[in-house]
Amino acid sequence: MRIEYHNLYTHLIFTTQNRFPIIQEKHRERIDKYITRIVNNHHSKLYSIYANPEHVHILLSRSPHLSEEDMATIVTDSSAKFINENSLCQGLFAWQQSASAFSVSKSDVDKVCKYILAQPEHHKKVSFAEEYNAFLKHYQQTIKWEIRKRASDARTWKLYQGNKVSSLQLLIATKGIRYCHHCCHHAKAIRLHRSPLKASFPLERTKGKRRFAFR
Repeated sequence: MRIEYHNLYTHLIFTTQNRFPIIQEKHRERIDKYITRIVNNHHSKLYSIYANPEHVHILLSRSPHLSEEDMATIVTDSSAKFINENSLCQGLFAWQQSASAFSVSKSDVDKVCKYILAQPEHHKKVSFAEEYNAFLKHYQQTIKWEIRKRASDARTWKLYQGNKVSSLQLLIATKGIRYCHHCCHHAKAIRLHRSPLKASFPLERTKGKRRFAFR
């Protein structure tokens, strides 16, 4: 059935690979404009966008023919190609392989637009990890992040899932890089976007994605 009228406002958040802060301010506006064209060329409308050094916020109204995942894939694939072809960052640019999409009501569109455009001021007070955790709490997700101090050259993270999954401490072997980990509530597993270290415990493969499984 054809959908004639729709209001599908979505707030997309995605990050650079391994959260490297490699989007330079001098190229930010060019990247923002390119992503805006990509969204508008797919029968959707972009309301606001801001590319931070390591993550991007987008508020858009998407076509009913495109899912949130379709739109995120179109934007990240096209923009990564654009950034690499125009050498807008040092080395090979890539986005993280997963993103977040949050629904927005029509009455909140203006408020979210202002929030996105005020990202520079916002992140003078709040880190991206704290910002993202607030989104998860607002949308009643079960993920909890606890940022720990750096251990020698690495950043240590702990993740908890209530009392159902014991804490897992990961030593990330890249200086100052923050990783997003998603607790899998039902499988009692922690899925990693990328494993920087070799696993010292059983590693299972689920639908092509690596999981550290608790036995």
